Amino acid sequence: MVKQQLISGLVMSSGIAPDPICKPCLAGKMHVNPFPSSETQATCPLELIHSDLHVLSLFSLTLDFCYWVSFIDDFTRFRTVIPLRVK
Repeated sequence: MVKQQLISGLVMSSGIAPDPICKPCLAGKMHVNPFPSSETQATCPLELIHSDLHVLSLFSLTLDFCYWVSFIDDFTRFRTVIPLRVK
């Protein structure tokens, strides 16, 4: 805005170069593409199990559970969820 003379009365007196771009900061803000879809499927129960650990957004006051882990069998699609107190 100063270079295009859109502001009057502003004096830029700093001769310091701007901060360089921090590569770890940029990498932390990047979005990751999702995993590609798999073409193979399990051919029998318990051959392939998908698992994920989640943090409870609302702390369980009565049972002190902070996390829950889910398991999904790829063949049968059977799902189970287990609450955890600690990781």
